[in-house]
Amino acid sequence: MLLSDCDFPTLLCFLGTSGSNPVIYDSIKPLLERYPGGLVIMAISVEPEVTQRFEAIGRLVFEEPARALTALAALAGFGRSFTQESVATTPSACPRLPAGRLNEQAAKQVLAACGVACPREKLPRRPRRRERRRPGSAFPSA
Repeated sequence: MLLSDCDFPTLLCFLGTSGSNPVIYDSIKPLLERYPGGLVIMAISVEPEVTQRFEAIGRLVFEEPARALTALAALAGFGRSFTQESVATTPSACPRLPAGRLNEQAAKQVLAACGVACPREKLPRRPRRRERRRPGSAFPSA
C-alpha cells in the first residue's frame, strides 16, 4: 500500500529476526517484486543465506535499523548532488590548456576558471627570507 497507493519512493521494513521465517519471506517476496523501482530497505537480523535471498530480489539489507537510516541519508545526499547542475557543464566552459607543463600556481588558476575550488595562493613578502635554511635542514624553507 505504501509503495502503490501512497507513492512513497522509499520504504524501510524492520522485521528483526522474523525476517528469517520462511512464511514471512514467502508472503513479502511477491510484494517486493511487484515494485522493482521502489527502494525497499530491509532491517533484519538473519542468517547470510536469508540476506542473500533479499539481495537477490534487489533489496538493500542491514542488520541494524540505524545503519539502514544512515545509508538512506547517504543515498538522499547522492540524489541531491546528482540533481545539482555542475559549474562547468561543458568542456568549452573551461579555458584551453597551454602547451607544456604548468606549475602549481598556473594549474590552480586553470582549475579555478573551471569552477574547482582551490586554496588561495600566498607568496612571501620578502623573497630572500624564503631562501633561509632552517638549522639542521639541507633545504630552504618558506
